[in-house]
Amino acid sequence: MKRFSILCVICCLATTSALAQKADVAFIVGGLFGTTTNVVVLGPVAPLPGTFKTDAHLFLEGALGVRLVDAKAFSLLLEAPVAGITSQNLNTLVSAFSFTNKLSTVFITPGLRVKILPAELVSPWVSFGGGWAHYSVDGGHKTNKGAIQYGFGLDFKTGVPLLGFRVELRDFVTGEPNFGLQTVVSGEGGLHRHNFLAGGGIVLRF
Repeated sequence: MKRFSILCVICCLATTSALAQKADVAFIVGGLFGTTTNVVVLGPVAPLPGTFKTDAHLFLEGALGVRLVDAKAFSLLLEAPVAGITSQNLNTLVSAFSFTNKLSTVFITPGLRVKILPAELVSPWVSFGGGWAHYSVDGGHKTNKGAIQYGFGLDFKTGVPLLGFRVELRDFVTGEPNFGLQTVVSGEGGLHRHNFLAGGGIVLRF
């Protein structure tokens, strides 16, 4: 029985070692850059010039990475970043009239991350993915848009095997939401609204 218990412990340790650093989870906090978008609103008589402006604001992000390829020069991970912003000021100006709402946004953009020199103390990486953005304005108006994400950053190892740090910059590019003005006509089509997020936090490796 004693030998069996020792064997079980050895097997568990071996399994843990084999699975070590197969995945990581990052918890990031940082700042979202403000944006300004010029639009045209179809008024009752004639089109009116308008502007959507969002203030800089705090964001929170969680990102799961699962390793697909491990090499000395690089590693390839399947990544699922989820970023959220709440109570961001949305300033709307249409002709001479202006008003302010609160905007909340969620980005979910699974994709791939390539890390360079993953065994080193400092490892740069690049990320690219696509998915979905959800914009919600107080008062109940909600808009879902397609999104792509690209970014880069640095991962830092520490003296604790499972703990690291990360700094990053990501851009979530989406379609332009109308923010409750159903007759907004944008001068551009497709994915062109940039949401730049810069921050840092901790990385837990498993």
